[in-house]
Amino acid sequence: MKAILVTGLFDMAARLPLRLLHAAGALLGRLMYALDRKYAARLYENLAREYRDRPQAEFRRGLAANIREMGKSLCELPFVWRRPLDVVLGKVQSCQGLQHLEAARQRGQGIIFLTPHLGCFEIVA
Repeated sequence: MKAILVTGLFDMAARLPLRLLHAAGALLGRLMYALDRKYAARLYENLAREYRDRPQAEFRRGLAANIREMGKSLCELPFVWRRPLDVVLGKVQSCQGLQHLEAARQRGQGIIFLTPHLGCFEIVA
């Protein structure tokens, strides 16, 4: 029963425009950061290391962008998982290195994707 409910909710969310899902995701990201102290502390610490040699204003912009993008990536999942493939691929803005994948496929070689949890990595598969 729960699976049917979740699938139904995903199907409904998938019908929403991606722009609206991203707006909701940006809000969700802020909410998660505000409510989950453990997540917030870990994110702050990790980014502080990355931005240690940069101005504080740049660190704050990076932190805010990361918070927004995390929520956006969660909210775009229904769109990516439940919309037709041609619709999802129509939203791809850039693709780098595709020639390497196509060359491996033409040689009959297997491909293993190692992707960071940044951006919409689910679409690669």
